Amino acid sequence: MPRLLFILLFLLSPYFAGASHIMGGELSYTYISGNNYAIRLTVYSDCSAPPDLIAHMPLSAPTINLYNGTTFVTTVTLAIDSPSMGTDIASGCAGQLTSCNSTVTTNPGIRRYTYSATCTLPYAAIGWRFVFKGELGGGYAAGRTYAVSNIHTGTFLYLEATLNNISYNHSCPILLSDNPLPVCLNKPYTYWLNATGPDSLVFELIPAIDATTGSPVTYISPFTAVSPIHTAAGGFYFNPATGDITMTPDNIGGAIVTCNIKHYKNGAFIGSSQREICFVVRDCNYDIASGFAGSDKGIVVHNDELGICENAGDFSAYINPSGSDTSIKVAVTASGLPAGATFTTANNNTYHPHCTFSWSTSGIAPGTYTFSLTLIDNRCPVPVTKIQTYKILVVPVVGCSSITGVSPVTKTNEVRLLVSPNPGKSEFFLFLASPIQEIINFKVMDITGSIRNTFLGETNKTSCLLSALPNGIYIVSACTKSSNTVTRLIVAD
Repeated sequence: MPRLLFILLFLLSPYFAGASHIMGGELSYTYISGNNYAIRLTVYSDCSAPPDLIAHMPLSAPTINLYNGTTFVTTVTLAIDSPSMGTDIASGCAGQLTSCNSTVTTNPGIRRYTYSATCTLPYAAIGWRFVFKGELGGGYAAGRTYAVSNIHTGTFLYLEATLNNISYNHSCPILLSDNPLPVCLNKPYTYWLNATGPDSLVFELIPAIDATTGSPVTYISPFTAVSPIHTAAGGFYFNPATGDITMTPDNIGGAIVTCNIKHYKNGAFIGSSQREICFVVRDCNYDIASGFAGSDKGIVVHNDELGICENAGDFSAYINPSGSDTSIKVAVTASGLPAGATFTTANNNTYHPHCTFSWSTSGIAPGTYTFSLTLIDNRCPVPVTKIQTYKILVVPVVGCSSITGVSPVTKTNEVRLLVSPNPGKSEFFLFLASPIQEIINFKVMDITGSIRNTFLGETNKTSCLLSALPNGIYIVSACTKSSNTVTRLIVAD
């Protein structure tokens, strides 16, 4: 039959209707005895595919075409292995449903199906070829998933294994890895093929083949068979000795990667097998909100910084972690607490844990003290882990005796110091209200007590403190000519 007519009939047949669910596959063989070999085909199916495609997978009877070189010899029909309903691939979604077992979840799922049959070769030859052309039987085909973005969609899975059994009877290596979980954008990732077997192996990346034509698929520029995933320069490495792939993907999308495994014994080529893999890159940069929510005595300076006066005594600060998706549970673990501090979490590993940091500044020298929280959510399929470091800024006792919280006013003997805004960014406006009109001496100190600025003002008039200060906590002291002194804690952010 002319090749063009064959392709036309192939494309027009119901064999291709709606088939777009295959996430990868593997074709291999195992030596039994004599000229008998067990042929094994593994396919990975996207569980979010149309129901009729999923329902047909346990009923599939894939066809393997046997060739000696280019000469067609026979076909081998495979049958489903146990479990007949397939095996769900570990999804990283502990305790959560995936599309493999729920029709309402958005968590992706992949199911592995394995088919096999015994093939008796009619004689020994150097050029046996076992070829899977995507035929699943019953009018269905192994169409590649539409999740891929490095090749044009609408192609069908093609896998080939070869055998030279003139001098040796051997088996393909066993690949212990499954199709990978989603890969995180801009995060290093390694996929281990985990090949085991007695032969010497050489791994290579080859162009994926479209079963409808028997020719390489068309890669979308700039992708190629050996550069199939978008990364920064030097961000993709394939190890030809192990088949392992190391990458830091910098673009969202799906990628087909086809690995050919060559088998050697005593330096002689004795066969090959293939694994096709689908990598799906997702944005995992979800955040877990985890800043200080408040304190009974201190001042929240920044999201992760709390100011507290040296003589404040016992105090507590509160943190209420939550995921950007409030239906996500968050587990909290504290570490590196200052000596004498305690940390408790109510409703840990729930949607809204409530954390309390408790300590006392009595006998604690002014300075910066830190502790850390490890926050892990149960996002599927890639959980978010965040390590957040918090700072407790213990401010010297000078200027702290009359300061409680972030009230906009500090009042002493009818003399009131107002600061606005507080916290502030570029400048602070000071106003000292007093029954007496008089000169004021303003002094600005950092939390170590070092003087950062001094200037003069007048009571009942607005003074402007231009901020040339780094972010942090500062003490503004206002001393009038009549010896009234008031202080105010300000936060520059």
